[in-house]
Amino acid sequence: RPGSLKHVVSSPTTQMTPRPSSVSSSSPPETGNDYRLVSRRYVLHKGSGVAYCVLWCHLCSLLVRTSLESYAVAWFWHYPVLLHAVGLLQTLSALLSFRFLPQKQKSEGFFGDRTTVSKSFVKENAFFILLCVFASLYVSPKGRLLVRRSYLEIPGIFFPFQTLRRTFPKTSFERHNVDKSTARNAGFFRFSKYVASYFYLFGKHYVGFMLNYVMFLDEDDARFRGYFYWILLGAGYNLTFGIFLHTLKFRKKLGPKTAVGAYLLGYAISGVPTVLILPRVPSKVFLLATGGLLANLLGGSSGTGAGGGKSHSRDEPHPNNNGNTIQRQPFLRRPSAFSLYQLAVAAFLLAKRRGALASGGYWATTTTTPTY
Repeated sequence: RPGSLKHVVSSPTTQMTPRPSSVSSSSPPETGNDYRLVSRRYVLHKGSGVAYCVLWCHLCSLLVRTSLESYAVAWFWHYPVLLHAVGLLQTLSALLSFRFLPQKQKSEGFFGDRTTVSKSFVKENAFFILLCVFASLYVSPKGRLLVRRSYLEIPGIFFPFQTLRRTFPKTSFERHNVDKSTARNAGFFRFSKYVASYFYLFGKHYVGFMLNYVMFLDEDDARFRGYFYWILLGAGYNLTFGIFLHTLKFRKKLGPKTAVGAYLLGYAISGVPTVLILPRVPSKVFLLATGGLLANLLGGSSGTGAGGGKSHSRDEPHPNNNGNTIQRQPFLRRPSAFSLYQLAVAAFLLAKRRGALASGGYWATTTTTPTY
């Protein structure tokens, strides 16, 4: 019958024809996302990544095989500096190579199973790697002398977030936004954001400022520096290996929970040495770092005011969060309570160190490279 299935299938006007493909069978395969290790694409990024892995493993083996007190030997301090310099090169090559990364993405895109990291997140990583390069130089007696002969010591110790930080974008770890993750993973990623945001806050004041204050006053010893090298190794894991873990997650080589879980485990590499180093920190320095934490939480950082930050940023996680926008702070603006607090701390510690120098402290009497 005319309405039967046989008539519809056999009718020349209603026969189903295959839809023409948008890509010809003779066209070359798409290579825009060629992540194979041995290929011509992304050569600089892959080469720097391999070099970073070799350096990180070599430094880790040295730390395991060497006693803490022997880290002050002349050759050792070059390795952390070189490690983070290669990490910076790897981050810059990622910005040049991966042009498909979203530039206007509001969230960081790291903690989720349906998103990729934003370009601003990768740029922001470069700032924290620069802090690690500075710390790698400053922890060594030889490198510390080089820094003190330049104009980088005061800005690097007391005002990195008021100077260099303003030239980098800010992304947020907004806890209520799970980056459109699936329902079964949303709780895990929300918890991960809590851990990451508060560890950044802890690292900013107790790993960054507090330990820098100790070295600024020259109250560190060889064992202190041994623990600090482990902290730098953990920072390198989170800042550089963390992005590699995200790439494996993005390429579906690792599950979302496995990749983020491996990233969070990196906090132990720097967190455990920080706890072990606390007995070697003078109580007055610990109180100064705690005061900076309170000024950051109550008065805001970088001029945002109390609870006025528009994003739950990686270096300033405010509980009162109104959105998740990428921020680029203007270079000159009204100083915040935290900035004023840092200015007071800088004046106090500088006066204290000069008082020690005037009374015949170590740095006042030595004219050669110090050895500990």
